[in-house]
Amino acid sequence: ERRRARVRARLPWLVSAAVALTAVAVAFLSYNRHSPPATPRVKTVAVLPFQNVGSDASVDYLQLALPDEIATTLSHTRGLAVRPFTATAKYNQHDLDLQKAGREMRANSVVTGRFFKAAEQLHITLEAVDVETGGVLWRDKIDAPARSMIATQVQIGLKVRGGLAPALGASSTDEGTPAKNEEAYDLFLKSVALPWTLQANGEAIRMLERAVELDPNYAPAWLALARRHYTETHSAGGGRGGLERYTAAMERALALDPNYVAAGAGLIVSRVERGDLTRAYQEATELVRRRPDSADANFSMSYVLRFAGLLDEAGDHCETALRLDPQNHTSGLRSCAIVFLQRGDYPRALNFLNLDPDSDLVKALSIDMLVRQGKEQEALQLGSAHTPQWAGYGMLLACIQRRPAPEIRALAEEVQASDDPELNYISATHLAYCGLADAALTMLRRASKSNYCSYPAIDSDPLFKKLRDIHEFAEIRSAAIQCQKNFLDAAGPMRP
Repeated sequence: ERRRARVRARLPWLVSAAVALTAVAVAFLSYNRHSPPATPRVKTVAVLPFQNVGSDASVDYLQLALPDEIATTLSHTRGLAVRPFTATAKYNQHDLDLQKAGREMRANSVVTGRFFKAAEQLHITLEAVDVETGGVLWRDKIDAPARSMIATQVQIGLKVRGGLAPALGASSTDEGTPAKNEEAYDLFLKSVALPWTLQANGEAIRMLERAVELDPNYAPAWLALARRHYTETHSAGGGRGGLERYTAAMERALALDPNYVAAGAGLIVSRVERGDLTRAYQEATELVRRRPDSADANFSMSYVLRFAGLLDEAGDHCETALRLDPQNHTSGLRSCAIVFLQRGDYPRALNFLNLDPDSDLVKALSIDMLVRQGKEQEALQLGSAHTPQWAGYGMLLACIQRRPAPEIRALAEEVQASDDPELNYISATHLAYCGLADAALTMLRRASKSNYCSYPAIDSDPLFKKLRDIHEFAEIRSAAIQCQKNFLDAAGPMRP
């Protein structure tokens, strides 16, 4: 029988694996295992949606765009962690309890504001409130011509750098790049107000592409465009072209503003997914050295280490990022759940899944966690993740239901290889659970060739149980060990 023919005697590959493991152990010792990185002492601020207290609905988009501009300016400060706007956007009520909202986001202070348009003038009131005492830390006003949002941006920058940032305890701030084209800046601001649904994401990309065409030197627009391309690639099947567009936009944002931490971290993620772990590690090391107070910097390092298979170290940086930014709802930090799933530490995985429990990504990873725990019926109750890149979940749930073999095979044909090697690893676990050994091994080998060093996860993942006696699996396992050794040799003893 074909499967039996692939089973080999254990002794020869155990010997070769032992040799490889010894090499990894030596390299790992040179890597200087360390205690978890200390979390820097930083103050946290949440910038909440502003209220349009006027009657002109044409400027409603400024409810999100103005606070996003303030958050972007504050993100250039040191000693201050800015809650991501995806976490604060839901606090859009007129009678909001600011202290309660601040406590929910674990922020030291909140920034809020009101605005209205009258006689072609835009009138804005800004206020920062201490969450513990409820006292006002800072208050100011801006009056700017409504026809020029760039003039408004200039005034916001001056007020934030000269008054708000020092009042919040920030030690320094960089200016970033200014907007220079009114139409482009208006398109950028309107894109900020669009939700992250697949339909709205396409509209945002079109707006931002026009914005950077009109004003090619405005870094925040390039960063926003990159993030939209990332969503398109990972949620709508954008493929290699989407990843290349993401990388190009991130590179442009960072070239325009070398101090833009979010752009630097995003570019590191791109390098990891393209298999360049060594360069990604070097850049992440420098970014964490410069900005240890940044959740983005620490997440980027965790991402490098995660792909290198160094799950303990990756988990340390995930935890640091979470402590710095416990309300981060972005796809980056919540994906740290994968580190703890692979370690079999399901309670800690939940800490990251709970960041955004309603998203398709979290639903997918929750299914993975439940299946690994043997809770198949609970996994079925969650239903499937409805995105083109995650077709394997429909097949996985069908296997749990013990659907007919022809139906399973048809669903397996929909599981296509991804440009993201980690997604190929996940698909391999699903195919292996369903007993489709050939397809699982092909997908797992593809992940390994793209520098997804799945050791030691490959040894402990319960979904690979059916593959471990197969010769090809042993070869892939050895390749994963070598992948990690190559990374450790290139990384050297340097530690962030």
